[in-house]
Amino acid sequence: MKAQHIVDVLLEEEPFDPDKPVDPKDELNRAHPQKAVRFRGNDMLHAPGIISAAQTAFRSKNRQQIKWAMKIVRAWPGLTDEEYTALLQGRATIKTEGNDAVVTLNLWK
Repeated sequence: MKAQHIVDVLLEEEPFDPDKPVDPKDELNRAHPQKAVRFRGNDMLHAPGIISAAQTAFRSKNRQQIKWAMKIVRAWPGLTDEEYTALLQGRATIKTEGNDAVVTLNLWK
């Protein structure tokens, strides 16, 4: 019993209770973490289009275009460098809401 307690403390999880129902959504979110961010646009700037252009530039072999793509997406704060890279690599779903883009990053891929 003592060894199990040490393992539970190291994993920082509650001990498993067989009588407690398991929420499948919580288990899915824990196994496949995601992060959602809203990139704001306006009448002059359609955020999903700008992100798409940056993704296209990022896929090119030209270093200048890759740098340009990173500068463009970094204009919207709130992500780490790894998350910006994941966005540019296409490991995100982009939902258009007017001129805004709601980006959901799949952090588990």
